[in-house]
Amino acid sequence: IIFVGGMIGVMFKELAYVVITTLIMSLLVALMLVPVLAQRFLRRARREGAFIRFSEKAFSHLESAYGNMISWALGHRWAVVGGAIVVFLGSFGLLRFIGVDFMPKSDGAMVMVTAELPIGTNMEHSMQVGRRIADLMRQEIPEATMIGVRAGSNPMSALMGQKQGDNITIVTAIVPSLSERKRTTFEMAEAIRPKILAIAPEIVSLDIAGENPMTSLVSGGTKPLTVEIYSRAGSLEQLRRATKVILDEAKQVRGVINPTTDLMEDNKEMHLAVNRLEAQRLGVPTASVAMAIRTSLYGQEVGRYRGGDEDLPLFLRLEDEDRKKDPQAILSLNVPSLTGSLVKISAVGNVSEGQSPIEIRRLDKQRLIRVMADTSGRALSEVASELEQRIAQKRAEGIISDDIFVKFTGQVKEQREMLVNLTLALIVATLLVFMVMSAQFESLLDPLVIMFSVPFGISGSLLALLLTGVTLSSTSFIGMIIQVGLVVKNAIVLVDYINLMRSKGLSLLDAVKVGGQRRLRPVLMTALAIILGMVPLALSRGEGHEQWTPMAITVIGGVAFSTLVTLVLIPTLYVLTDRFRKRWAKEAQANA
Repeated sequence: IIFVGGMIGVMFKELAYVVITTLIMSLLVALMLVPVLAQRFLRRARREGAFIRFSEKAFSHLESAYGNMISWALGHRWAVVGGAIVVFLGSFGLLRFIGVDFMPKSDGAMVMVTAELPIGTNMEHSMQVGRRIADLMRQEIPEATMIGVRAGSNPMSALMGQKQGDNITIVTAIVPSLSERKRTTFEMAEAIRPKILAIAPEIVSLDIAGENPMTSLVSGGTKPLTVEIYSRAGSLEQLRRATKVILDEAKQVRGVINPTTDLMEDNKEMHLAVNRLEAQRLGVPTASVAMAIRTSLYGQEVGRYRGGDEDLPLFLRLEDEDRKKDPQAILSLNVPSLTGSLVKISAVGNVSEGQSPIEIRRLDKQRLIRVMADTSGRALSEVASELEQRIAQKRAEGIISDDIFVKFTGQVKEQREMLVNLTLALIVATLLVFMVMSAQFESLLDPLVIMFSVPFGISGSLLALLLTGVTLSSTSFIGMIIQVGLVVKNAIVLVDYINLMRSKGLSLLDAVKVGGQRRLRPVLMTALAIILGMVPLALSRGEGHEQWTPMAITVIGGVAFSTLVTLVLIPTLYVLTDRFRKRWAKEAQANA
């Protein structure tokens, strides 16, 4: 995990350091402190209570039943191996039902509504719509402790990747922690969506987020499903048509919520062309024309008011009824000349109306448009896969030309990179564990037998994710990597004790059966300790639990399932590989 690149490495590197440090300290305590404490406090034999007698009797029956199970497994070796292979391969079919996400959605203790109104809407009207939405949220979200409304541009909005403009209003409701309420922020968001559209039909785009907006920075400030559309040879009109096709297809994909595009309508504007020769003849500087228009429409700071603790700017501009943004009103404005007389703007210039894009995005110097959407009720991998198929179909039909390029970014891109990086990390972790065991056993065969417990840890993790309805994400994948070192512990204990029994003269089958029965208790105690240690994290419902619960679930499922398989499969494989063990021993003696 330490050497994994990308966002995963940034997020989980500290976790790897903590686990390494904890295990090293645990090893030192086990080697140095535990023997001293045992010698000090375990010298006297304790009286056996009722619980100890009951547990001893239960374990005795369990060991006897396990001995019979081993005898049956050793008598049907290939059936056991074949069944194990079928179970392992079949577990990968569960991925189809589990789905893959980059990061689990986390309740952010806030509901943020971003409403986009038609282009040209002034900030005052945007604030009125925002107040209407806030009044509705006070009724529908009684849990809210604070509700704020803002409109227009904001530096923090740009940092968070949020929409900006006079036609944008953002309403934020802060709610208590998850332990103090019954509904999640995602449930609140879905409940108010249709009601907001009902009270504000002028809204052209509505986005309601139930998670902390800071989490969007992990994927570059974009939505979970983000499609970039760009062209190297096609026209802007081709790009617009392709964007509309992809947006329409996204709306038909199950699990897609509020698909939008950052392709805004062109903003209306007026262009003033100053006749410089005529302006020079009349003694009117071009700068004076610009200042007159700015002062009349926007205003000009002419001073400051200071009173008490207040320090306010003083703006000079026309009354609202006189601030008409039409060509005739602008041409009728007066501009002072250098001679002191007033000259109408119509005498030195002409006004024409036009349009221009509000925002231009580019990728490698090419025009770029993005289609973005949230997802709900379906894994991100499934949604992205279906949308990819729909886009490919439209391209095959010729509706999307070959000059248009489509690329999935955001969390879809991060998710696919995560699968590659963490799969590589899982393979490296498995190889490192194998190398350490090879040095410990001074053999390649015994560690190879032990490593067969790892695949079934993965199978158990996938089964646990399916049963709990949790998707495979970066945190659950980290749990799979962690449990690689945990699931082999039981197999190590089992194989090492079987080797000890054989060194004492027991036959192969007797050593396997006796070793399995005597090591059953330590194996179950180790597995139970790991599982119980993860249960609080798996059942946690505090702030941010969505991020760490999948990791605990994968560890619990992997250790539990691998332990059950290990108790049957490892003794069987040990017997099947014994002939190779004898052959290599003879070759070693001959070479010696």
